[in-house]
Amino acid sequence: DNFVDFDQRHIPQASLSAEDFSLLLSADVSFNQGVYSQAAGKYYYLANKYQDPRLIYKAIICFEHSSSTAEDYAKLNNVVLSLHPDQFVVLNSLKENIINNSIRELIHQVNIAKFLGAVQITLHARGVYGDKTKSIERLVNVINDLPSEIKQYLCLENDDKSYTPKDIINICELTGCRFIYDVFHHKCNPDDLTIQEATNYC
Repeated sequence: DNFVDFDQRHIPQASLSAEDFSLLLSADVSFNQGVYSQAAGKYYYLANKYQDPRLIYKAIICFEHSSSTAEDYAKLNNVVLSLHPDQFVVLNSLKENIINNSIRELIHQVNIAKFLGAVQITLHARGVYGDKTKSIERLVNVINDLPSEIKQYLCLENDDKSYTPKDIINICELTGCRFIYDVFHHKCNPDDLTIQEATNYC
């Protein structure tokens, strides 16, 4: 297929809900008008939901058209571009298929980071599953087995419920990931580190 000429006819209407089909039409309109930044997010959302590779290719085309503008703006204004995948990316899940799907999503995120000039992909450690020590161990093992192309972007952030800055710093030391400090989450989920001490680890 020529994806530049791709439109809604490539996907049967019956395969999409009415709401999603409307979203696809909206994405096509944005694409045809050259508003690639608006179209990209819609295509990417639908690609993830329906697992149709044609849509992710369309999203990539949009990112290619708009990425230079985003990267140039970031450099000009000293802005760090970062991606923050959704909560369904869980690298320490007890279910192997969830881990595999999470890794697949991170591969997509890396491709988008390259197009946009983003320098990091930030994740939370996610689940505790009744045993934080084993969950951390499982997370460390999965991260250390990730392809280097993913690891070079990967950052870990403390959250407001399960993993404190001290927990994440420990995981970062074991994996080589960078630590992203969220001061609000730290106030919700404190440990014995001060704000200044946690900041110094960044």
